[in-house]
Amino acid sequence: MLTACSLLVGETPIVTTGEPDPSITQGEPFTTVDPPPRNCLKPTGKGDPIDTGTVASDALHLSGELFVCADEVVVVGEGNLVEVALAAQLAAALDGPLLFPHPQLAAELGRLDPKRIHLIGAVDVLPPPGTEVLRHDLDSALGQLREALDATVVLGVAPDDTTDLVVEAVTAIVDGARAVTSAPGPGPQPEPGGIVVGLPPPAPDRDVWLADARSPTTVLLAAAMGATAGASVVAVDGSDLLAYPEVARSLDGISPDSLRRIGGLADLDTWELEVLLKGVELPGGGFRIFPPQTKRRYLAFYGHPSTSALGVLGEQGPEETLERMQPFLSDYAVDGAQVVPVFEILASVASASATEDGDYSYEWPPSTFEEWLEVAEANDVYVILDLQPGRDDFLTQAKQYEELLLRPNVGLALDPEWRLGPNQVHLKQIG
Repeated sequence: MLTACSLLVGETPIVTTGEPDPSITQGEPFTTVDPPPRNCLKPTGKGDPIDTGTVASDALHLSGELFVCADEVVVVGEGNLVEVALAAQLAAALDGPLLFPHPQLAAELGRLDPKRIHLIGAVDVLPPPGTEVLRHDLDSALGQLREALDATVVLGVAPDDTTDLVVEAVTAIVDGARAVTSAPGPGPQPEPGGIVVGLPPPAPDRDVWLADARSPTTVLLAAAMGATAGASVVAVDGSDLLAYPEVARSLDGISPDSLRRIGGLADLDTWELEVLLKGVELPGGGFRIFPPQTKRRYLAFYGHPSTSALGVLGEQGPEETLERMQPFLSDYAVDGAQVVPVFEILASVASASATEDGDYSYEWPPSTFEEWLEVAEANDVYVILDLQPGRDDFLTQAKQYEELLLRPNVGLALDPEWRLGPNQVHLKQIG
């Protein structure tokens, strides 16, 4: 049975009436008020990736970076995701840090000098002198969240009870309108995988924190602390950043300088982030030649555009070639596979005799294939440039076509049987 609970976090200023000092003969009755709230948020620039090894250590790092002090602090254990979800909402609503048990927790609480520490679940702390400690019981209905917070998007996590819980909690941090939905009981949570989409993308003018969706606790930590820091959070599958094109679509218009990686994403290759931010997908969709959970097949017409002697590709122009491919594309899709058309173009062709540069290979200039690439881009066609380098090497020849290979829909094929040694000749030796 799923239950719902949320938090009442409104505050009322305390006013006390004092007696006049008898030594002041002209005194009138007076009042004193608590001092205004401290400005505890620390201005911070673009942060480096954070992966200290544990969620608790990441939380301490963010607390030290974002807060010079804190009137309200929330502490929760990592073992029960329901409690973490509740604590994340409370921390975000209070503009305070979310912390977990850690050997350095007492020292951080002393530095923050909070007025109140909110404990969620069976955790205990050593509070600084004069700090009020409030323990919240999950069995109690604690009211509604105090205020609406900024947009967060969750992507790349599994459609199961764990995901439902994380999405509900993050959504509550977003708009304050939903309660936390509890997962069935405490204990180990299922591993994420798959995809969940549905919350709005981050605003283009905001910093974006990428959180590893393999750790739901990390996602909740990033959502809570990110809300305080004015950052949006995108949770992605850290095992394969390019697995889900929805991630790139959610980052449309985001500057690379605004991205920060939290948790297990700290060591991601920079090129993967560049691909995501460009957002240009391969023919057929996505960023992987064979995307996960998709049965994809590539069907190619092969040859050189200038002659039919080298393959069917040279028997007609690019538009006519694509039209001629249609029956084959349909035939190869009868088992439900997604079939992507391919132009496999011989960019260099082996020669039986020595060529002008002595490498036994004819290389055509990149401009030769421009029309074919334009038609391919307009019609979701993949292009493969095929190299037969003779006595040249593959890398040297490939660099001649670098401007074409940089296009997302252009790949490279290497013909090793047409790669000769220094004194070899085609048709006498096989490379």
